[in-house]
Amino acid sequence: MVENLAEDIIKEGVDTLYSNLGTIKTIKFLQMLSLGKGDSVKEIEQKTEQMSKEDVIQLIAQAKKTRPELWKKVGLL
Repeated sequence: MVENLAEDIIKEGVDTLYSNLGTIKTIKFLQMLSLGKGDSVKEIEQKTEQMSKEDVIQLIAQAKKTRPELWKKVGLL
């Protein structure tokens, strides 16, 4: 229940940012707030290095099905 509340608040916050700032400024704002703890590119490479091109394409397709609203907001769907 708490997890759903947090997810709802995050979604509402991102929607509000997007509505007021637009896509690019929202992304830049979130990047500025990011408290990254490492190299995100390296982390992605480590998670996907054993995957074939087809596996990666399938993973992306699944992500687009699961959260199409996010992909639409950044102009990728």
